[in-house]
Amino acid sequence: MSRIVISAIGYDATETKAWEDYVTAHADATIYHSLAWRTIFERSFGYHSWLLVARDTVEGHVVGVLPLYRVATPFSSRLVSVPFRDRGGPLWSSEDAFDALIARAKELLTSTGAAYVHLKSLRPWPSPAVQRNGLTETMHWMRSVVPLQGINAEALWKRIGTKTRNMVRQAEANGLKFADITDTADACSDWYRLHLLTQKRLGVPPFSRKFFELMIRELGKAGTVRVYCVQRDGVPLAAMLLLCHRDVAIYGYSASSAEAQRLRANDLMLYRAICKIVEDGFACFDMGSDAPSQDSLLFFKRKWGAAQHAIPSYTFGKANLALTDSTSSHYALARKMFSQLPTGVTAVVGSWATRFFG
Repeated sequence: MSRIVISAIGYDATETKAWEDYVTAHADATIYHSLAWRTIFERSFGYHSWLLVARDTVEGHVVGVLPLYRVATPFSSRLVSVPFRDRGGPLWSSEDAFDALIARAKELLTSTGAAYVHLKSLRPWPSPAVQRNGLTETMHWMRSVVPLQGINAEALWKRIGTKTRNMVRQAEANGLKFADITDTADACSDWYRLHLLTQKRLGVPPFSRKFFELMIRELGKAGTVRVYCVQRDGVPLAAMLLLCHRDVAIYGYSASSAEAQRLRANDLMLYRAICKIVEDGFACFDMGSDAPSQDSLLFFKRKWGAAQHAIPSYTFGKANLALTDSTSSHYALARKMFSQLPTGVTAVVGSWATRFFG
C-alpha cells in the first residue's frame, strides 16, 4: 500500500500555509505555483480548481503539489496546470508522490468528463516516469531567456548591438520616457487601453480588465508584479507587466499603440526594463514562450540576447494542443475578422472568448 495520500486543499490557513511552505522550498517552483492564481483564475474566468497536495502518511509532511484548473469550451473541457502560461505543473519530492498526483489527475479527468489533462513544465521529466504514467510529451513552445549574471548596464548596452542601440536613441530623441507606474492609481487603466489596441491589431481576443486588475492586486500583495511603461508627454504608448520570482524576472505581458511602434517605444521599454532588472540583481530575464511560427517575435527577443529552446508539456487523454494556440492557422480567418471589430466590441467579445484558450 502506498504511503502517499492526495487531498485537495481549500482555504483553511493551515492547508494553504503547508502549500506555500512546500512551494517556497522547492527548487523547481515558479510564480505560477502561488495560491494567488487560484483567486485570479477563478474570479476572472470562473475556472474551478483542484489544488492537489501529496502527503507522506509516515513522515507526515507534504511531498508534492499539483494545481489543476478546469477549462471548459462550448464543446468539451480539459484540466490544465496552469492556464495560459508555459509552466506551473506538478512539483514532487519522490517518484511515489509524482505517480500519486498523476493518478489523482486521471481520476478527476474521469469524474469531470474532461477530454484530457494538460501539464506544463520548463524542462523534460524523467522518461521512466512519463512512460510509467502513460503521458505524451510534446515539444512545441519556444522559450526565450536572457542570462544576466555578471552583466551591468554598460555591458548590456554593448551586447544589444548597434542597430538596437540606435533604436533606443531614436526613442529618446522622440521625447519618450520610461516610467514605473506600478503604484499609480491609473496603472491598470493605462495598461488595459494599450492591451485592447494590441490585441485588435493582432486579431486576438483581449483578456478581461478584471483579469489584470486581479493580477496586479493579488501579486502586488507580495510585491511580485511591476507595471512599466514608456510615455510621451505623460501619455503611455507602450507598457509591460513584469512578474518577479526569486532571481527570475518574467516578461509576462506587453502592449503598445501603433504610434509606439513608429517611435521605437518598445525598444526603449525593453532596454530600460532590463537595466532595472540588472540593477535589482536578477539572474535572468525570462521573455516567456511563443509558438515556433511567431518568427518576428522570436527574432525580436533574440536581439536582446535571448537563448531559445523548446520546452515540453505533457498530456493524458484526447488532446489537441493546436486548438489552444491562438496563433494557429486554425484561427487565421477569425483573427482577420476580429481585427476589423471596434475596440469596444473586442473588449466584450474577448472577455468571453479568452477563457476557452486557458
